[in-house]
Amino acid sequence: MAVAVVTDSTACLSAELAAGGGIRIVPLRVVLGNRAADEATDDDNATDDRGADEPSAPQKPSASHKPSGAREPGLAARSRVMRDPAGAGDRGWGDGAAWEPAECADLADLAAAITVADVEAVLRAGGRVGTASPSPDRFSAAYAAAAAAGAESIVSVHVSARLSGTLNSASLAAATAPVPVRVVDSRTIGMGLGIAVLAAAGAAQAGRDADDVAAAAAGRAARLRSIFALDTPGYLQAGGRLERTPALPSSGLTVRPLLHIRDGRIVLLEKARTPAGAIGRLEQLAAEFAADQPVDLAVQYLGEVGRAAAFAARLAERIPGVRRIYLAAAGAVLCAHTGPGMLGVVVAPY
Repeated sequence: MAVAVVTDSTACLSAELAAGGGIRIVPLRVVLGNRAADEATDDDNATDDRGADEPSAPQKPSASHKPSGAREPGLAARSRVMRDPAGAGDRGWGDGAAWEPAECADLADLAAAITVADVEAVLRAGGRVGTASPSPDRFSAAYAAAAAAGAESIVSVHVSARLSGTLNSASLAAATAPVPVRVVDSRTIGMGLGIAVLAAAGAAQAGRDADDVAAAAAGRAARLRSIFALDTPGYLQAGGRLERTPALPSSGLTVRPLLHIRDGRIVLLEKARTPAGAIGRLEQLAAEFAADQPVDLAVQYLGEVGRAAAFAARLAERIPGVRRIYLAAAGAVLCAHTGPGMLGVVVAPY
């Protein structure tokens, strides 16, 4: 492939999707006290692959892919295509209080990769969880590996620079890479980033040049909308990624916030009174934004897969233009910032 695609682990891409697109993933790091390690994206986070309560409407693709060398070590299944009427899914298309200390990026691993369960346990005990962007050396290694595999150029697509220092690390590494690197700020996170990365990979596999591959990622990201509900806004507020306002108390006992990504930042959209009301409103907002357009959807979640799968099934029935639906378990980094219980949807028009 003349153009290689690199991203970071906040994209919530599975081994299957990454391998199918030749996508290299550089993991972010989580810090729990004196324990620092890459976030785990293994089967402990990917409970959706084992869930018994899968909806009947969205169907899993008929073929699957084994992980390949396109992934960085330690990255395994996280998300999957639930419905892909055109069959294109078989090819993979279609950071308690969170803080980000720069010095954590170079800490040696003190334990195995950190899972969502690890983060949840610390948050529920009132402890602090930190996250750290990958060091430039991690990106340098990924770029060198892509070049050694035959890439003539690289497009590196990442979490919003307003939410993480990851883009800066990638840009520093790009300056000394063995081949030209285009670094793209997706201005989003989670499966919004993931869908933009898949668009870049599709353009690369179609033989497009680096400018077109970068444009494919940026264009898809600019058109999509990412909306999510939290049990409490306190974790995002403590980490400085959501503004504290009188209208949004840090406790989730009185309101359930619905948030969205706007101009690369996390912003309050509206509030619901109950968890059920928040989920119902998510469904309504997704349907209104999709309208009759052809769209891809991604349901991203923390907690029980059954709730997320049922939500995805309702979206599939309600939105007529759905081409693909992804079900994605969020990782430890996102959990550190949102806290347990997050449920969100990305609507990505073509």
